[in-house]
Amino acid sequence: MSVKAEKCGSCLTANYYIYKKLEELGLKKTYIAFYYLHDILNMLINQNMVVKSFSREIYPIVAIKYSKKPATIERDIRNVIKSFWDKELNFKLGNFWCEQKPPTCHKFIYILKNFIIQDLA
Repeated sequence: MSVKAEKCGSCLTANYYIYKKLEELGLKKTYIAFYYLHDILNMLINQNMVVKSFSREIYPIVAIKYSKKPATIERDIRNVIKSFWDKELNFKLGNFWCEQKPPTCHKFIYILKNFIIQDLA
């Protein structure tokens, strides 16, 4: 499924829509992982990527873009989950995750992806 700009609003692009949804969830742009998540979600939603291993397929792509190591990408995403899960995200994403403990990085990314896709439907 590809995110269409028409569904997001006449003046919004798909990239901007993903960006705004992350902001609505309470993720702060001061965390570099905000931008990592944006790029990863863009790959998964707009380019219809099927991922077997984030560590081998997705994190290296993002790491090259930001001149970081793949492990750094994953660590920064984990920090965002740890910082925001109990405060805001668990309540806003409650329909997509029924456990109280924070999800792993790849589960969190798929939760965000499903949240964005369902919002478009």
